[in-house]
Amino acid sequence: MTTLIKQFTLIALALTLAGCDKVTVSTLTALLKPAEKIHVASPEASNFQVNGCNLTYKGQSLIFDANIDEWVKILGPYDRVTHLANDVYYWDEIGIGLYSKTNKHTA
Repeated sequence: MTTLIKQFTLIALALTLAGCDKVTVSTLTALLKPAEKIHVASPEASNFQVNGCNLTYKGQSLIFDANIDEWVKILGPYDRVTHLANDVYYWDEIGIGLYSKTNKHTA
């Protein structure tokens, strides 16, 4: 998995865990350290796009607080799920883990 995809994954997790209005530059900086040199890529180089609080995959919006089934329609079936303090849905091939409150089945 490329560095850029890993960084988008960390940003998406930060937005999910902290809530979009609570994410700060220092939070994201801390998550990305120690950072490798970041290579700027064109938007076409990644299937994920982050614009403010909006996350898209291949041009389709991924909505937080939506039902997991809506994410499955866009990302395809998840590879595995864990049911611990939170439910976590994993798409291993694209490197995404999505946290959901236990038994809520929402992103």
